Amino acid sequence: MPTKILASISLLLLTCSCTNYYRHLEPAAAEKTAQAGIFTAQTDGLAYDTNVRFRKTEVSGILFIQPQDSSRYRMAMTTKMGQKIFDFTLDPHNFTVNYCFPQLNRKMVLQLLEADLRLLTEHFDSLSAASAFTDTKRRQTVFRIKKGKSYLYFRYDKPEAQPAGLESGSKRRPKIIAGLADYQGALPHRIKLEHRMIFPLRLDLSWVSLNDE
Repeated sequence: MPTKILASISLLLLTCSCTNYYRHLEPAAAEKTAQAGIFTAQTDGLAYDTNVRFRKTEVSGILFIQPQDSSRYRMAMTTKMGQKIFDFTLDPHNFTVNYCFPQLNRKMVLQLLEADLRLLTEHFDSLSAASAFTDTKRRQTVFRIKKGKSYLYFRYDKPEAQPAGLESGSKRRPKIIAGLADYQGALPHRIKLEHRMIFPLRLDLSWVSLNDE
C-alpha cells in the first residue's frame, strides 16, 4: 500500500510540473501604476467571516485584522461563540504564533497560513516595470513581477479596476491563487485563497462590519 501511495503522489507531481498554467498568456503592451498589498492601505481594524479547510479539518469563525503600523499586523480568528482559533503577529521579517488551535497547529499548515497572509498584506514593488500579458482564455490583463525566487501575478478584468485576482508561484504554475471580488473602494469584500498542493489549504473570507450590533 505505501508503494502505491508513493507512486500516485509521484505521478501527481509529475503531471502538475508538466502543466503550464500560464500557457494562455500572450505578451501585451499595457501599463499599470504601483500596486500595494490588499490590506496595506487599511489603518482601521477589519473583520471577515472566514472558513478554513485543510484536508479533513474545517473551522469557521471571524478573522480580525488589526494593522499595528504600516507593515505589522495582528491577525486573530475566533469562533462566533468567542473561542480562539489562532492569533498571529506578522511583519516583513517575522511570523509569530501567539496561539493556534491544536488541529491547525502543524508546521505545514502554519507555513501555508503565513504565505496566505503575507500575500494579502505585503507591499509589492511597482508594476511600472512588470511584464504585461493578455490572458486569451479569461480575457484578462495580467501583470507579472519577480519577487525573490517567485513571481507575483495581478489579474485585471479592466485596466482601471481593482485586481480581480492575485497569484504567487513560478513562471509555469501558481502555488497560491487569490480571487478578489465585491470591492468597496480599494477593499475586496470577498476573498478566496487556494493552495495548489497535494494537501491543499483553502480560505474563504466575506467582509463583515465591525459596527454591526
